[in-house]
Amino acid sequence: MTVQAQVAVYSQVFVPREYDVFGGLDVDHHSIAATFTDHQRLMQSLRLPYSAGQLLNYVGKHFPGQRLVFVYEAGPTGFGLYDELEAAGYPCLVVAPPMVPRAPGQRVKTNRLDSRKLSTALRGGELKSIHVPAPKYRELRHLVQLRDTHVQQLNATKCRTKALLLYEGIAFPSDEGKEKQWSQQVVNELLDLPCSESVRFKLDQLIGTLHFNFNSAAAEQKQIRHFCQKDPELRQSLAWLKSLPGIGEIIATHLVARLGDPTLITNVRQIAGFLGLVSSEHSTGDKQNRGEITRAGAAACATS
Repeated sequence: MTVQAQVAVYSQVFVPREYDVFGGLDVDHHSIAATFTDHQRLMQSLRLPYSAGQLLNYVGKHFPGQRLVFVYEAGPTGFGLYDELEAAGYPCLVVAPPMVPRAPGQRVKTNRLDSRKLSTALRGGELKSIHVPAPKYRELRHLVQLRDTHVQQLNATKCRTKALLLYEGIAFPSDEGKEKQWSQQVVNELLDLPCSESVRFKLDQLIGTLHFNFNSAAAEQKQIRHFCQKDPELRQSLAWLKSLPGIGEIIATHLVARLGDPTLITNVRQIAGFLGLVSSEHSTGDKQNRGEITRAGAAACATS
């Protein structure tokens, strides 16, 4: 599998000759640097406020009746611009930044030059779009990521609490059995531990943070369950995954949120590529050298 396939398993089929104008967009949270080229020349470069409405008004005025396609790099601005361009009837590619061709030795980088590079690369058919997940999968990702954040903070708070007691030479109260280490009885004992005023204050704050993150993670898991149950496609995908041994509700929702529509997956190698679990390789002739996994894909999955 190529590096491009690892980054974008579900790619859109793009044929440059089917379009007349190629719009390269360099997007930040304040503005859009746009460059438009046709099959022969650079037509126009300009800077607009970050507004899909203004961009659509411009192209409607200057390129009426022409087949126009857009491209921009995936980044912190997300897929809002993509949604609005597609809703207006304009195809739009969202490309992974490492997959954009760069000239060797290039030392000047500006928004205008980046937009021009995207436009010319799009015209040459050198770009492959990532898969843009449907809105419901993006919403599920928000919920899953929020729960993960609070679970990580919960574990970090437990470590800070133990570290504080170890530093002060105070034994950690624990029930028998590792699974009961943070039972309500243990937490109640932590609240009653004899210690200095400053240590008591810090310990109380840590326990308060512990309760907050625990309750938040529980509320988010409940919201995830409600969100998935009210959508037939998500509900069916979760049922399929949970039918596999070793996969419960939490892992299943993570997989659904990351992989998206299961009907777009045609073979198991695509899943490995999308998650960045394909080994790196530098082979030549009869010599094969394979290294560590590339992690070129959904980073949160490759590192979990």
